[in-house]
Amino acid sequence: MKKFFIKEGNQYRINPQSVNEELDTFNSEYQFKNKELLEINDDLNNYFRSNINGQLFINNELLLMKLT
Repeated sequence: MKKFFIKEGNQYRINPQSVNEELDTFNSEYQFKNKELLEINDDLNNYFRSNINGQLFINNELLLMKLT
């Protein structure tokens, strides 16, 4: 586990390098997941456009989420 705090005498201060590294890692993972979701969304939209059958999408509460 990274050290986010550095002890200096009786006080602690934030270690900005560790925090920045953790944020960079989180950001990279977030961007990768976002790219995956965009690709899946594009695939689904292409499927909906090419399918001649109408489709209803409902959630767990049986509320209409999408109609194609």
